[in-house]
Parts: sequence; structure tokens; C-alpha cells
Amino acid sequence: IKLLPHCTLVPIPWGCKGPQEPGWQNVGFPMMEDANYLGKLDGGNIGLLCGRDQDAVNKGLVANLIIIGLDADTEDFTDRVCQYNPWLNETFAVEGGRGLKWFFAVAGPGMEACLQSTKIMQRRADKDVEVGDWLSTGKQGVVWGLHPSGKMYTPNWKPLVVIPLKRFRLPKGCYLVLLCYV
Repeated sequence: IKLLPHCTLVPIPWGCKGPQEPGWQNVGFPMMEDANYLGKLDGGNIGLLCGRDQDAVNKGLVANLIIIGLDADTEDFTDRVCQYNPWLNETFAVEGGRGLKWFFAVAGPGMEACLQSTKIMQRRADKDVEVGDWLSTGKQGVVWGLHPSGKMYTPNWKPLVVIPLKRFRLPKGCYLVLLCYV
């Protein structure tokens, strides 16, 4: 909570990747001051809610930012996305069962384009393959706890970096799928 002061965290059962409580996608930032809610975070894994809490922004509780989780599924994509975005080494990240997930915030012109969650694909000679996920509205990423494989999620304990959208670059041959998936 101290490392991610303006973020909303969600409780997840121990050893699981996703929240089980109905409506978890709609948990607002004010819950981060509710003692009963915070108690639920102590009982298992913890997820970081992505997207923007417009109500909290309107009330002046949090800055007008969009929280993004960038989930890399392959070592090749991890290496390539870091080459194009060296600032990723300075933001909050978590190593999970099969890759790395970075979290950062987008602010400023064009940030509305970041509200949609989507898959990240890479063009290959024979066929396009999924190499990661762009997590935003309605999605979360586990930041603490036990991966279903039995390995602990390992955070790097760095603060969340805030960038303008134009600072993020996908590696050559990679693209975001424009249709939202559920």
C-alpha cells in the first residue's frame, strides 16, 4: 500500500491468479481506507486493479492516470520490449510463473486510448503468436502471493512510473489486438 499509494488492490485466494468476489472490477479507491477490506488483503494473494477509477478522479482522491499492467509471456518479448522501453526497468514489476509483468501509469494526451485491455501479438513468418497482455479496465495483475505453479510472485519493490503515452513503444512486429477480450 505504501509503494502503490494511489492504486486499488484486490484480494485473491491464496495460490490463485484471479479474484473470486463478485464485482471486484468495480472496487473503488476509497475501499483502500476500509479496515475490513484491507483485512481481506492479508488472507491471500493481492492483485493490482488496472484502468482508471473515474469516480475517485472526480472526487480528487487520485490523479487522473490510467494504471497499466504489461504482461510479457515470453523471454524474447520481455527482452525486446525492454530494449524499446528502458524505463520499464525503473517501474514496479512482478515476476510470476512464466514471465514478467510491469505496472506503470499513463497520463496526458492520448491516454484514453489506454483504457482497453487487449492481447499483444507478434507477427511471425508462419503465423502471428500471442506474446503478452495489455491490462487496463476490468483487469488486474497479481502483485503478491503464491503462483498456481507453487512459485512465489516476486516484486521488485520499485515505485510506479508515470509516463506520457508517446513514451511507450511496442517492439517491431508486435501489435495490440483492437478487440477487447473477456
